[in-house]
Amino acid sequence: MSKVFYFFILTSVSNGNIDSTNPICSFTQEFITSESLKQFPKECETVFGNIQIDENCDVSEKQLTSAFKNMKVLYGNLNVYRTNFTSGKFLEGLEEIECDKDGFFSWERNEYMIEIGMKNLTRCCCQFNVNENKKLISMNLPNLKNFSSMDASQMKQIEMLVYDNSPEGCIDIEELSHFIANDNLFMSVLPANFCAHTTDAINGEKTCVFESFNITNMEPDCVRIVGQVRIDSGDEEHVHKLNLLKFIYGTLNIENTNLTTVDFLNELEYIVTLESVVVSITVRNNLQLSNFSLPKLKGVRSSDTLQQGYVQRWISFYDNHESLKKWLVNNSICNPYMDILNETVLYRAEIDKKSCDKTRDIIVNEEVHLEKNVEEWSGKFAILTFLTIPFLFKI
Repeated sequence: MSKVFYFFILTSVSNGNIDSTNPICSFTQEFITSESLKQFPKECETVFGNIQIDENCDVSEKQLTSAFKNMKVLYGNLNVYRTNFTSGKFLEGLEEIECDKDGFFSWERNEYMIEIGMKNLTRCCCQFNVNENKKLISMNLPNLKNFSSMDASQMKQIEMLVYDNSPEGCIDIEELSHFIANDNLFMSVLPANFCAHTTDAINGEKTCVFESFNITNMEPDCVRIVGQVRIDSGDEEHVHKLNLLKFIYGTLNIENTNLTTVDFLNELEYIVTLESVVVSITVRNNLQLSNFSLPKLKGVRSSDTLQQGYVQRWISFYDNHESLKKWLVNNSICNPYMDILNETVLYRAEIDKKSCDKTRDIIVNEEVHLEKNVEEWSGKFAILTFLTIPFLFKI
């Protein structure tokens, strides 16, 4: 671990961020083996050091479970690579992990791993990689809710990469609900599928599966919707059923309607899209639409990119009423989603295949051109009037 990270640890202890009544112990071995495990501070709740387990590990899952059973907080990297383990339950007691700036929570190329299974993990302030575990179906991290540093003054952007695991792999809707609430987490790559949802409520909020109905026959009290929400011609009288909607796990399409305003999504807070090369929200061919607002939207996760660069599109507007463009470029919808450091654009809106900035420039240029034309014609009219008045007096 870096000197800066050690300084942060010492500062955290002195500030009371770490409970100084707990044993504070370090582990300096590079890899976990039967020999190095003898040096692991088995009685400590808080451990400082990296835990790296690879194909050379000659320790069983049972032995690891015994060694790690008292550890609740780890300050350091966690890397599990090319093992034959079927899960990470040997770390099930771990509640918090804090890495240094470039540190990783990494599970890669574990051929037989089905799940990570760290059910007590609540905080992980590390770059997050779960890749190429060919039998891994789900992560099973039901209580992981926080990706921020224990030190509130330390801001760190976290990237989540979960890919090339089992073809049947999925991500749990409740896990996503926890993840997307973190402003510093960019879910760059995720599995293509949601895990099957078996309950009708999450956190006491009614959850509806949209594949089983359409908006005409859906109930009006759905707070969370799983699936592709489509509003089409003839659905206008039913849009009030979305008034309570807070979460969409899937996509939203509003197409070919006679709507003049979209004011029925005022409670929408989050939308998470997994399907690749698909924009989270598409608004197309609504020829009377002049107003579109999402006043409570807090976070999006999309998976489509603009052609001009690796910037995700989260919402696209096509072929709507011309006045909608002017509304959008002056609305918060056109504000790009930035990383926590305000350095990188993560998501942006698109209007008729152009960025908001480009659309705004076009509108300004058109207005300037129109103003010049008005001035020109006003001048011509004044000259014509000046020349015509003497003629009228002669008559």
